Amino acid sequence: MFIQYLTQDPSFYFSTILLVMFSICLHELAHAWTALRCGDSTAADAGHMTLNPLVQMGPVSMVILAVIGIAWGAVPIDPRALTRGRRALVAAAGPATNLGLCLGFGLAAGLALRWGGTEFTFRILFWASMLNGVLFLFNMLPVPPLDGWTVLGLFVRATDRLDPAMARQVATMGLLVLFLSPATGYLWAAGEFLALRAVGLVGI
Repeated sequence: MFIQYLTQDPSFYFSTILLVMFSICLHELAHAWTALRCGDSTAADAGHMTLNPLVQMGPVSMVILAVIGIAWGAVPIDPRALTRGRRALVAAAGPATNLGLCLGFGLAAGLALRWGGTEFTFRILFWASMLNGVLFLFNMLPVPPLDGWTVLGLFVRATDRLDPAMARQVATMGLLVLFLSPATGYLWAAGEFLALRAVGLVGI
């Protein structure tokens, strides 16, 4: 369980919590900002134009993050206020932010390595890049209620004909299988691949 790192490796434990919270909050802020720009002020009116984790994640998500290492966030969106294309744009804004963070932290890690930064600095920056690579890939999975499902709806109109409750039940089972199977390792491996590519852009 993730909380065991509190005593085994406190620096890893707290840095991971802070990085995940920051990444999720920026992800959700990107949703809220993009929705507002697209004509839906629901998230903004509910106070989601912030990086406050109590607002963007909520206490339950924060506690589960501290204990198990899993967290989530959500901003309210009114689909009726958005066209299909704009709904997809709002959905894509969150994962795109994580991809940007993956690139940014990876570049910073590469620069730290080139300029003789400490091993700790490189490890933290690389870990931040890898975490955001995983968040990007996970959120782009085309299953409800993840962002990838809404993006898929832009290209596959048949998603509108699926019963939302049934789709979520099937997706929940699928995600449980993902987390409890070796497939999770492939997701982390892919996140590491993205981080390594970002570090490599420095030309090391």
